Amino acid sequence: MLAGYMKKLGPRTLARFRGRIVNTHPALLPKFGGKGMYGIHVHRAVLAAGEAKTGASVHLVDEEYDTGRVVAQREVPVLAGDTPETLAERVQQHERALLIDVLTRVADGSLGLSD
Repeated sequence: MLAGYMKKLGPRTLARFRGRIVNTHPALLPKFGGKGMYGIHVHRAVLAAGEAKTGASVHLVDEEYDTGRVVAQREVPVLAGDTPETLAERVQQHERALLIDVLTRVADGSLGLSD
């Protein structure tokens, strides 16, 4: 599980753990993912695009930023008057709960991660 690790993983690590490394992202991938799309930058982009909803994603890690298979997502509405900070706070609540749900399902065998 990557948590706040902001660098790409190397080829040896990816090869050894392919299909078993997950990360979270504060948007509904594939929207608002990729290099430079992290933290408050994501929420600013969501608001600037006029999106009605955003959310959180848990995805497998591959060679690029935020391009691995999405394992699970939760939607979060964008509310009138949202700021990047208020939106981030709501998304982070869902992101944490989603991650716990995914890890619990992986541990009990009800969710497989393999590519």
